[in-house]
Amino acid sequence: YKLCTHCARVVYPKNGVKLRKVNVFSWGCRQRLTLPELLVQLPDMFPLRDHNPSERTPYVTYALIIANVAIFLINYPMMNDSRAMASLYYDWSTVPSLIMQGEQTHTILTSMFLHGSVFHIAGNMLFLWIFGDNLEDSFGHFKFLLFYLASGIAADLVHIAADPSSNIPTVGASGAI
Repeated sequence: YKLCTHCARVVYPKNGVKLRKVNVFSWGCRQRLTLPELLVQLPDMFPLRDHNPSERTPYVTYALIIANVAIFLINYPMMNDSRAMASLYYDWSTVPSLIMQGEQTHTILTSMFLHGSVFHIAGNMLFLWIFGDNLEDSFGHFKFLLFYLASGIAADLVHIAADPSSNIPTVGASGAI
């Protein structure tokens, strides 16, 4: 345990997470942090890795991250052009009403490689980076790829089942991750 930097209350680690050596705050004090104090806490709030080392190199995880980022960067220049983005999403994202009409069925697979913003892809790739290597280590390369794709397809199918008449496109790897 550590003592809170502000109020000296005892702060216990949660779920076995190690507490920082400096600037530890109780829950009540954390809610009243100033901006500089909050910025010091950011590394603890956003995980950049896990503590479960992989035994083999996660080639599929790396390839998925590279593919997602490459597709995002290719399409990034048109982000400010609403017509170009509408066309891109119409052609490559999952739109339930079109799928139900038997059109654009390829988008059940392609939509998981499109992202709507920098924060969208950053969040998805961060969690793929953190958790993908452990799953790939457990499943093996090929089975992990199948699991990833099957999860993304299942997420699209749930979206379609929830509202088959929806014209709202689905993009992103969140369902797969």
